[in-house]
Amino acid sequence: MSVHDWGIIGTTVGGVLAPLKGGGGSPFPLGPPPSPGPIQPPLPPLPASGSDGDSGAASEAAREATAVLGKIVEELTDLDASAKTSLDAIVAAGEAGKAELDQVEKDIEAKCLELGPRLETPEGQKELRDYLDKRLGEARTVINDAMKTADDNATKTRELTERYAGVAAEGEKPATAPTDNNGG
Repeated sequence: MSVHDWGIIGTTVGGVLAPLKGGGGSPFPLGPPPSPGPIQPPLPPLPASGSDGDSGAASEAAREATAVLGKIVEELTDLDASAKTSLDAIVAAGEAGKAELDQVEKDIEAKCLELGPRLETPEGQKELRDYLDKRLGEARTVINDAMKTADDNATKTRELTERYAGVAAEGEKPATAPTDNNGG
């Protein structure tokens, strides 16, 4: 077939398909088949990982970057564990304080029931007051311990926040790209 024949075929096929597409003209160009270009030689195989091909500056930079990332991940894991420990201590201390307050309420109600009608006498009122002083002193100790734990852990949390920020700053350092001897 000549080039002229392909043009006729394209015009004919285009005329037949045009009504199906809702327009005129050839829906796709028809021409002679493309001639095969020169055959390209195959690319050489890539060197296997860990071979002498991994000894360049880019490979060394990749190893260094991987080591830095490994340190960052390890430090973040340690920080997360420390933060969880602090949070667990705060929650436990808070729960202990709440449990102590709940117990104080129950103990006072029990003492009032125990005193019964004596609560109406000056001796009964003094006994209740002495009991309240003793029992609230015990509760104050538990609550003060919980507050100290919360304060200590708040300090640790601030330190952890600073360490997190330090890790973030370390992770944002730009990697140094290897340069060649031509100033590039």
